[in-house]
Formats: sequence, C-alpha cells, structure tokens
Amino acid sequence: MIVADLLAMTTSLDNEIDAGAGGADEARMITSLNMATDYFESVAASLPKVLSSRGVNNIQTAALVESSPFPRELLRLDKLWMLDPNNVPIFPMMRIDEVGGHMPALPWPLNYILNPAPGQPRGYYPDSNTLFWLPVPNQVYQIRAYGLWSVDQYVDRNSAFELPDSCALPIAAFATKYGELALGDATDDVQKVAVEVFTPTLRALRRRDRSRPTGRSYANFHTT
Repeated sequence: MIVADLLAMTTSLDNEIDAGAGGADEARMITSLNMATDYFESVAASLPKVLSSRGVNNIQTAALVESSPFPRELLRLDKLWMLDPNNVPIFPMMRIDEVGGHMPALPWPLNYILNPAPGQPRGYYPDSNTLFWLPVPNQVYQIRAYGLWSVDQYVDRNSAFELPDSCALPIAAFATKYGELALGDATDDVQKVAVEVFTPTLRALRRRDRSRPTGRSYANFHTT
C-alpha cells in the first residue's frame, strides 16, 4: 500500500477534496496524512506492545564509552537484547530505574548481579537522549531493541505506507478531518474522530495473538 491509496480514501470520505495526481489538495492532504500518522504513533506509543518490532539497525556500543545515543525513531522501548557475534540474542538487558544508577555503584539487588568493571553490558539506564551501559563496554557490542519505531515521513503519493493495512482507513479518516480544519475552528471534533477511528484499530493491534492468555513472568526473587 502507498500514499496514493490513502489519498483515494480521503477523496471517498470527502468528495470535495481534490487529492488526485496533481490535484489542488494533493500536497495539503499528504501533510495531513503525516500529521495523522504522527498522532496515531503518539497514541500507540502509550500502549504496551502495540506494533512492537525489532529495529532495522542494531544499537552499537563503543569500547570504554559509557553510553550510546537513544535511537530518535524509537518511540517506545519494550526490551533490549544483547546479541552474540552472529547477531543471535543471548540475554535480555536489565533496566536500571535509579537515575544515573549505572555509575559507579548500584543498589541491591543489582550490585549482586552486575559487575561495575568494564565488560559486556548487562544493564542500562535510559534517559530521553542516551542509553547508559553497566558495566562500561570493554569492546564493541551489538544490541537489539524491540519497541515501536516511527515510520518515514510521506514525501509524495508514491511513498510507502509502512504501517499495517488495517491502520490505513483510520489514518485517512483522521487526515480528512485535519484537512477540513480552518482558522479558528475548534479541535474538539478532531480529537473525537481520533478516539472513534483509532481505538478499535489499536485495541486489535494490541492483542493480535490471542492463542492463549498472557502468562505471568517471574524475573525477581527475594529471601526472608
């Protein structure tokens, strides 16, 4: 599916929109589709596991450097996995919740699990721009990130629509409402449209696999 298919949907939703090739509203509606997709992604980013996938490129550490840039296109981080030299996941990395807790000491129980000397990272502390590793990497490591990744902006009617096809109609409907906005119009109706068209789609995407109930995961233990 490409943007031209979404433009055709906007024309069906509002027959006064001229979004055909070279049409008077084509460029404006492509901008509206970008806005609608950004809004859709912001809602999806607040829901666990929705549209979760691995990144196209791995996150790479550097030898004796405590951090790596947080991928700008990663809108929601679900899990980091350390990879072996063959790019096969070998263990999930533990998130450190204490601000700046990757250096130099950790609270219990992390201080029993993670070695602060340089080596293969097993934990990370994320802020808005950076992933800090613990321990500091002693060499280059490849790390796979799972989460919600933003799609590329639409440039023209031939741009690819990278979300699932089920997202096309709600995004086109929301973009149509965006395109109808005029100066001074209230935005309440637009927000109502977002709830109406996005909610069923996001609910379905959140639980695509309903083969069995989600099981409990026991990752921590304590002694008394």
